[in-house]
Amino acid sequence: MEILSRFERTVQEDPKSLLNSQCALLPREIEDSKAYFVQKITHAREVLTELASFVGIRSEGIDQRDLIKTELMLLFVLVESYRPERISEFEGKLGEDVQSQIRQLVESLHLDVINIRERLK
Repeated sequence: MEILSRFERTVQEDPKSLLNSQCALLPREIEDSKAYFVQKITHAREVLTELASFVGIRSEGIDQRDLIKTELMLLFVLVESYRPERISEFEGKLGEDVQSQIRQLVESLHLDVINIRERLK
């Protein structure tokens, strides 16, 4: 629910940030997108609430350790997406030494995340 709340705040405060910045959008298109996202967020909350009722999870009862593990997993995925070979706009622009340094930093952060998650078990 917290993730959906952050998403909703972004939709309400700056809906343009969620849209393709390469396209010129009319104000009506921005409002349509905003309405779409709000509708989907509302639906996702309803579905999560229903799912939680099936498995007996209450939002206030979520273990902080589990929440941290989940956020670490998200961090792991986000960092993985910054590998030079995954970012097309870096192709040919970064020297091999810089790409190597980025890979080492990504690997180092991955190890930190893995080690933290293991310690939380």
